[in-house]
Amino acid sequence: MNPFQSPAMWIDRQSLVSRLVALAFCVVLGACSVVELSRMQPGMSADEVRSVAGKPTETRTLKSGEAAWYYVGGFAAWRTYRLIFDDHERVRDVEQVLSAESFREKVLPRRSKREDVLQALGSPGLIVRFEGKGEEVFSYRFLVIATQMICDVHIDLASGYVKSYETYPDQAYTSPAT
Repeated sequence: MNPFQSPAMWIDRQSLVSRLVALAFCVVLGACSVVELSRMQPGMSADEVRSVAGKPTETRTLKSGEAAWYYVGGFAAWRTYRLIFDDHERVRDVEQVLSAESFREKVLPRRSKREDVLQALGSPGLIVRFEGKGEEVFSYRFLVIATQMICDVHIDLASGYVKSYETYPDQAYTSPAT
């Protein structure tokens, strides 16, 4: 008897196909949002940005007084675009901020504060507080080419300064060693 003709196996195959179709749909939607964001350019008005990319995931006022809009996109939120607007509500800068370079340049142990990290990178996907260690950890997901990575930023609760950060492959997307 062919196992794929069994009704129980057919249900499992249908379920698998449904899940794969749903996953493909999510990937396509995530890719579309990234494509739209990659079209953002300096000089665009806030209204133009909103018409192309929609409502931002998050907004902040930077220390400079400029407005920053953050768009989280891509499958599993691996990309965050930050758009900075000038006084005339025009885009001054567009940057995909979740990258190894951004972490090296903008997350500076003993120099960057909690708010500096939030302004540079936007809100993390996960925040965990370790009261006993006196720290909180911001976890950001990002891509290095096709490798899914995590950056954990350790922040001292008492001072608010970054203690350290570490990047490593996301175990949810890596194969176990054989």
